[in-house]
Amino acid sequence: MRENITLTIHAILFVLLQVFVLNHIHLFGILGIYLYVIYIITLPTTIKPINILLISALMGAVIDIFTPMYGIHTASLTLAGYVRPYVMKLFVSQEQIEKIIPSQFTFGKGFYFYATTIIVLHHITLYLLDTFTFYNVKITLLQICGSSLIALLFLVLMQNIKQRPKR
Repeated sequence: MRENITLTIHAILFVLLQVFVLNHIHLFGILGIYLYVIYIITLPTTIKPINILLISALMGAVIDIFTPMYGIHTASLTLAGYVRPYVMKLFVSQEQIEKIIPSQFTFGKGFYFYATTIIVLHHITLYLLDTFTFYNVKITLLQICGSSLIALLFLVLMQNIKQRPKR
């Protein structure tokens, strides 16, 4: 029960941060900062995949309500939630997955491969749905790479701020 309350508070904080702060920041005029995908990446492995899909869709829909890009955040975050267990199995052993909380401390180096794959896939979906054209491919690729890199840097920062779990 306590874990559910903590997860709900974290979700609300990620959404509020995204909607009221990060949606208004565009680095160099083109790079968006989308950190809410980190919440989906770090959800406990004990949550059923259908619940992760529901959380992803709901979180994306709430963010879409406050942006002029209707449905884009919902689609990209739902896709990230859908592929999460499959990507996790690619880079992390079953023994590590059973440690419940995805982090660099529980998954080791596999965590960053898993997280990078999810973040890049999310950003590819987000920007391709946003532009819906291949007219400015270079700019779109720059947006995908730059925004993914920013999200990864924040993920690494958040992981290093967390205290190492006691053994």
